[in-house]
Amino acid sequence: MFHKMLADKQEHYFAYLRKHMAKEQLEARGIKDKRLLDAFVALPRHRFVPVELWTRCHDDCALPVLDGQTISQPYIAVLMAGLAEIKGGEKVLEIGTGTGYSAALLAALGAEVYSVELNEHLYNFGAKPLAQYAPGVKRLLGDGSKGWPEHAPYDRIIFTCAPETPPAGIEKQLKPGGLLIAPLGKGTQRLKVFRLDKGLTEIEDAGEVVFVPLLKGGKE
Repeated sequence: MFHKMLADKQEHYFAYLRKHMAKEQLEARGIKDKRLLDAFVALPRHRFVPVELWTRCHDDCALPVLDGQTISQPYIAVLMAGLAEIKGGEKVLEIGTGTGYSAALLAALGAEVYSVELNEHLYNFGAKPLAQYAPGVKRLLGDGSKGWPEHAPYDRIIFTCAPETPPAGIEKQLKPGGLLIAPLGKGTQRLKVFRLDKGLTEIEDAGEVVFVPLLKGGKE
């Protein structure tokens, strides 16, 4: 009973931190979508990082997780979900599952999420929180630069790792009028939004970001 009381108190504290961050960091930076803010508050971010990082998981920065990979800064994860314009029912391909947090956030907004992860340790780590908080997310252990053609076409393709340019042919897995969102470049990147018309047309530059690079078949 005592341990349960401590656990409940801890969960209430983390919920408070999420509410505080939603107001002081997300809304303050221009995130106004109530559905998006509510999804952020409801999703227990600490469950998507190793336990030794629980006390840091609401810091305003990316955090290292496993094998040199990171979980994105909360604001960036929410910004990308907002850029995807999820209304409910969209079929989304995510390249780079990581620990599963961004996939779970997209699912909370009503997206049908297909997510690809190359790193086996991350893939295995993400299995538990996704099973608990976003069991509908479909996952693939594999090379994300190839997408997931078996389930194409998608309404959205979102990269949570950084290619220098969109991988060749990835637009073939996107529906006409669909959006591709990716941090592009080497070192620091620009977060770009493209719409598929006759080709990929850039429609927004959401600013400078820093993501781990997209890996292909285990090599950069």
